[in-house]
Amino acid sequence: MNSLRIARVKGISLELHSTFLLFIIAIAAFLAIFEPESLAPTMLLLFFLFLSVLLHELSHSLVALSKGFKIERIILLPIGGIAAAEELPEKPKDELLIALAGPFFNFALAFLIIFIAYFALPGLNLLPPVKALQNPANLENLLNQYPLFSLLWVNVILGAFNLFVPALPMDGGRVLRALLAFRMNFEKATFVATRISIFLAIAMFVFGLLVGNFWLWIIAVFVWIGANAEMQSASLKQALRPVNYEKVINQSPKAFSGLLNLEEAFEKMREKNQVEVLVELESGFGFVSAEMLSRVKRALWFETRLADIAAKLPIMLASSPADKLFQTIQSTGIPFVIIVKNRQFFGIVSEKDLQKLYRLEKAEQTS
Repeated sequence: MNSLRIARVKGISLELHSTFLLFIIAIAAFLAIFEPESLAPTMLLLFFLFLSVLLHELSHSLVALSKGFKIERIILLPIGGIAAAEELPEKPKDELLIALAGPFFNFALAFLIIFIAYFALPGLNLLPPVKALQNPANLENLLNQYPLFSLLWVNVILGAFNLFVPALPMDGGRVLRALLAFRMNFEKATFVATRISIFLAIAMFVFGLLVGNFWLWIIAVFVWIGANAEMQSASLKQALRPVNYEKVINQSPKAFSGLLNLEEAFEKMREKNQVEVLVELESGFGFVSAEMLSRVKRALWFETRLADIAAKLPIMLASSPADKLFQTIQSTGIPFVIIVKNRQFFGIVSEKDLQKLYRLEKAEQTS
C-alpha cells in the first residue's frame, strides 16, 4: 500500500493512504468549480471524518495493546481505517472488547458533545435547536451552520454503521464472529461470519444499484473483498498451524551488502530480476524493495547506501508456529522473518516459502 506516515503513537505508525489524499483533492476541486460556497464546510466535515476515523482506530489499537497484541500500523482510507496487527485475537472475549472499542469511542464523544452543548453550555448555541433536527431536509444546512454538529453527526454515523452492520471486516462483523466463537472454534465462526458478510455485500450492492447510491457500491465492494480476505486468512492459519517449516529455513541467506549505493543495488536487482532483496547490515539483516528505492530521489542514489533505507526484519523464535510467522509478515509488510534458536541466529524464512507450504498443505488436506 502506498501510504504516508503522519505520526507515531505508542509505537503505532499512523499512515494516510494515497487514496485518502486523492479523495480529498477530488472533492475540493469539484466543489471549488461547481459549489464554491460549500467548499469550506465540506472540508471541515472531511477533517472531522479523518479525525474521527483516526481516533476510532486508535481506540481499537489501544485496547488491543492492553491485551498484549502488537499493532504495527494504522492505515487511514476514505471509507475507514485498517489496523495491521502481528496477531489476530482468537479468544472471543478479546475480539469482542477490541471490536467494541472503536464505536464506543464515537458514541462517547457524541454524548459528550450533546452534554456540553445542551446541558453544560446551553447559552452558546453550539448545536442546533432540537426542533430543527426533526426535519431531515434541514440536515445539510445544519451541518454547514454548526461545526460541532458536523463532528457529532460524523461520530454517530461512523459508530452506528460500524457496529450495527454485521459484516466483516467492519466492527459489527467482528462482534458477530466473537459471539459465534463462544459456541464454536475461531475458523468455523469466521466461515459463518464471512458467509453472512458476503450476502450483505451483495444485498448492499443491489440496493445501491436500485437507488443509485454510489457509496453503497463502494462499501459493498469493500465488504466483499474484506470478508474474503478474512476467510482466506483463517483458512491459511488453520492449514499452516501444524506445519513444520524448519525445512524451508534458509540458514545461509544470500544478501546484498549494505554498503552498496542505491544505483549499484538497482542495477543488481534489475540484472537478477528481483524487486525484494535481503540486505546485510552490521547487526543482522534488513530488507529493501524496489518501491523503497523509488521513494528516494534519483539524484541521491549514488550517495545513499542500502543500509540507510533498509527496514529491519522481524525476529521470531524457532518454536513459533508457521501461522504466527505469516501473520507477522502480513502485518509488517516485510516478506522475511529472522528465526532465532537458542538465542542465536538460525536462519530466515520468506513469505514465498510459507505460501508454498500452505499450498502443499491445502492440496494434501483436500485430496
